[in-house]
Amino acid sequence: MSLIIYNTLKAKKEKFYPLNDNKVNMYVCGVTPYGPAHLGHARCYVTFDTVRRYLEYKGYEVKYIQNITDIDDKIIKQSQQESVPWKDVSEKYWQDYIVVMNKLNIKDMNCYSSVTSRYPRATEYIEEMQKIIQALIEKGFAYAVDGSVYFSVRKFNGYGQLSHRDFEGMRSGVRIKIEEAKKDPLDFVLWKKAKEGEPSWPSPWGAGRPGWHIECSTMSLEIFLGETLDIHGGGADLIFPHHENEIAQSEAFTGKKFVNYWMHNGFVTINKEKMSKSLGNVFNLKDIFEKYQNLFKFYNESQIGQIVRLFLLSQQYRSPVDFFDDKLEQAKKNWEKICFALENIELDDYKNAIERGHVTESLKQDKEIDKIINEFEQAMDDDFNTARALAVVHKFINLINERIGIEEYLPWLKLAREKMIGLLDNILGLKYIPSGFQRQLDSAKIIMDEINDEKVGKNKDWQKAYPDMEKIIKYKRDREQARKNKDWPESDRIRSELEKIGFVVEDTPQGTRLRRKG
Repeated sequence: MSLIIYNTLKAKKEKFYPLNDNKVNMYVCGVTPYGPAHLGHARCYVTFDTVRRYLEYKGYEVKYIQNITDIDDKIIKQSQQESVPWKDVSEKYWQDYIVVMNKLNIKDMNCYSSVTSRYPRATEYIEEMQKIIQALIEKGFAYAVDGSVYFSVRKFNGYGQLSHRDFEGMRSGVRIKIEEAKKDPLDFVLWKKAKEGEPSWPSPWGAGRPGWHIECSTMSLEIFLGETLDIHGGGADLIFPHHENEIAQSEAFTGKKFVNYWMHNGFVTINKEKMSKSLGNVFNLKDIFEKYQNLFKFYNESQIGQIVRLFLLSQQYRSPVDFFDDKLEQAKKNWEKICFALENIELDDYKNAIERGHVTESLKQDKEIDKIINEFEQAMDDDFNTARALAVVHKFINLINERIGIEEYLPWLKLAREKMIGLLDNILGLKYIPSGFQRQLDSAKIIMDEINDEKVGKNKDWQKAYPDMEKIIKYKRDREQARKNKDWPESDRIRSELEKIGFVVEDTPQGTRLRRKG
């Protein structure tokens, strides 16, 4: 199946054809660091990190840029509130962003210019912005008024093509306040006249600073040498006016198409309500990591990062994703199930199976695994549908769990483990790190099915570690009996009791299995 991408520009899914064989130019609008990174940032950058990973998995050479808008009205306002220089505000919250993105396993950008060797910052491209603005004035697409420069929207044919709006329907989405200096309320600023006490740079039109929209156009055109981009991404809130304005100023400047495929991720909602600072329901990532590290004991922040990432991938990227405690709890359980299955496949058992002659070429090349991987790829080929891809992962995990402990499947399990880790880490960005959830107790296996009555009271190691082992095994037996009697409330009650004392309960075809949380 060919890769299909929903193109916001065409409002439909299209086959993906890069401009240059197997090379892909991809630009994603980055953060404006004036406050802590939040769940909305995570949704966007996990989305496009996964897109990038899958393109690389399919053999494309991806040049990926994500910028930093390090000068903006919001940064200036925050610097005034904190009584610190604007550069300090930008740097402080940028470092906050990098820390939490690392925990989410976001890959670094890999495309640079002569101007910068790291994430491109708007303030490093002031001179290049001024050249583009001057060219737009000379071409008749922009005009200077009293130290500011504006883009004349009605001069650009096709304005509104991305947001699918006409001129009359655009005013409600205009971010910049209507100013008397504009010739038309829809015109947007390219260069802002300096206000007293604000940062500024010299220009042909007087001291000032760049407008928001010109920054992204300049950085992408400069780093990609004016080429048309294969993919430009960002949150759905950027479609209008930001990305609409990028198209206008970029195509007016170059005379050629700016972007072939526009991709936009859906919003994060909080209990079905859009997350926004005005509603006071913004969840900062740092706070999420701290909160859930306390709730999910035995997990460090990096492991919480994988759980948050799994939660964000549970919906296809264009759909809204609703956040509340129960959703993250479910993501935690799903991640544990995956980790437990992978940990239970012992490579030593595989070596023993070789010695006993149980490995055959037919098993090692099991077509069943190829079929599952093909299902996973079909899901990702359909506009990066991670929800469907994760359903395939869980189907794979269920099959693994059914076969764990069956010697004839040991070589199949080894291959399944390798393939599963590859899908998780290389494509979904879910970094599996063996944590020994099931092997923590005095170097003994803690799969409770293996502990029978004869060991209780006789095995001093178990006795020392768990004086109440008899109680634990009784819980296990009582729960199995409750399930046989279809007494689901009692079964759930016992599960809760076991979780309180540090055990995860799994129901398998072989019966109830208890594993230590950490």
